Amino acid sequence: MAVQGYNGGKGVNRVKQQALIRLHRISKSYQTKEGRVEPLKEISAAIPKGTLTVLMGPSGAGKSTLFRLLNRLEGISDAV
Repeated sequence: MAVQGYNGGKGVNRVKQQALIRLHRISKSYQTKEGRVEPLKEISAAIPKGTLTVLMGPSGAGKSTLFRLLNRLEGISDAV
């Protein structure tokens, strides 16, 4: 899974800015009949203010799980 910001025609955002959202080593896991599933393991990211941010990855990479954590539909399993 990759998180990348774009700042309105100025290219990919690599400059240090005030983060609108900052995640530091967030993890989420579930217990299933088959065992423990960990779609997110120690995810860290900073999403700068005023950028268009794209979250992309293959099916099952944890994109929807991350959005559910961000909008607080689910709680995190662990954070450092």
